[in-house]
Amino acid sequence: MNQFWFPHSHCVLDDGFIIALDSCGNILTALAYYITPLILGTGVIKLWKLLRWSERLLFIHGAAFIATCGFTHILKAWNWWHANYMLEAIACIVNGVVSITFSAGLAVYFIKRLYR
Repeated sequence: MNQFWFPHSHCVLDDGFIIALDSCGNILTALAYYITPLILGTGVIKLWKLLRWSERLLFIHGAAFIATCGFTHILKAWNWWHANYMLEAIACIVNGVVSITFSAGLAVYFIKRLYR
């Protein structure tokens, strides 16, 4: 499938230190992106019945935002060894769409709450 593309490791002449440094940074960032919604989710589950429908959707959208951010970091680490650049590009587009719509939804939510 990727016969014409090289993994990122080729660009740095398979320098193990650079690959390890960047991969560890991306994996640690991805872990933080996946742990954060779990921690926040435990609090939201306890408050779920008190939240409005729009607030529930906003939380779910926020969790999707954080998860897609984490997935892009996993793919960045993956591409050091495997040239799956199309998958990374698609993930970045999905992440961008989820991110901008979450930001817009958050802005609308706060503007409505502040200017009642």
